[in-house]
Order: sequence, then C-alpha cells, then structure tokens
Amino acid sequence: MRVMPFTRPRRVLLTVAVLVLTVVGVGVIWPWLQMPLLGVLLLVVLVSATVGRNFFRGRAAMRNRDYARATAEFEAYLRFLDSNTGRLVPWIGVGMYTLNGRALTLNNIGVCHLETGERDRAREYWTRALALDPLYAVPNVNLAIAAQLDGNTIAASEYAARATHLGYDSSALQTALRKALARTNEAVGRVV
Repeated sequence: MRVMPFTRPRRVLLTVAVLVLTVVGVGVIWPWLQMPLLGVLLLVVLVSATVGRNFFRGRAAMRNRDYARATAEFEAYLRFLDSNTGRLVPWIGVGMYTLNGRALTLNNIGVCHLETGERDRAREYWTRALALDPLYAVPNVNLAIAAQLDGNTIAASEYAARATHLGYDSSALQTALRKALARTNEAVGRVV
C-alpha cells in the first residue's frame, strides 16, 4: 500500500474538519455557546467578504475573461494587504494550496497575463508567488503550462512533478496541460 504524503491541501482539509467538529461538539456539550460561535463564524465570513471584495471581484472578472479588470482588482487587493487593515485580517485570501493571500493573488495576476499572451510577465508573478510560499503547488502548475505552451516539455515535466509532489492532483494537472496544448494548437491553426 502506497502512503500518500501529508501535503498542504490535506492539512487544510483536516484543519477545517477539526474546526467544524469542534464547533459542533462545543454546541452539543454547551448548547448556550452554539449561537455565539455561529455569530463569530458569520462575522468572519462578513469581514472576509467586505475586506476581500477586490479579490472576489478579480476572480469574477477572470471568470468573465476580463483580464485587464481582474488584474486591476488584484493589484488593488495587494495594496489592501500592504495596508494596516490588511495586516489585521490574515485569513483573507487563504486557499487550499496556500495560506498566503499575497501568493494567491500574485498567482492569479500571473494567470491573467498568461491568458493575454504575456507568458514572460506571467512567469514573473508566479516566481514571486513561489518566493513568498515555496510550498504553493499552483504556480508550479501554471509554470508547467507555460513551459508546455513554449514547447519546453522538459521544464513542463519538472514543474508538473514539483506540483504533484506538493499535493496537486496529477489527473487535474494532466487535464490542464492537455487543455493548454489544445488551445495553442487551435490558435496556431487559426493563424496559419
């Protein structure tokens, strides 16, 4: 039997499960604490949605393929994180693969640049994200995709292996690489 590494995504899921079970357990043992705990949880969600609005707007703009707007929203969010208020709410921008909101945001800006054809600029942002959080698997996935698009299969394989080692699902990675290659082939077919 192969033992799976205890990667960051697994630790994040375990932490969330423990927190949920703790809240439920406390609510069962001390029912009078259930409503205050739910109130605190609701407050955390509301604060996250309010102060993280630029981040969420950036994600929405990415879904709508408005990469210029997404980049502007993410840059505004980075400025917020640098502010005094941003330093008080460290949980904003925490994701499955990183606990660093700046790294998550830099990765998203890199994706916007990749989508607009600026691969070198995208690589800069992904490298900055990895400098902040070397255990962040997603920039490695994106670097693998960029290398694949450049035709550099050796670099793509190295980044893909690093992402898988850090806990990224290898089947999802292979799907992303195939989609990137198909998009490139489609674009080349249209140009030629």
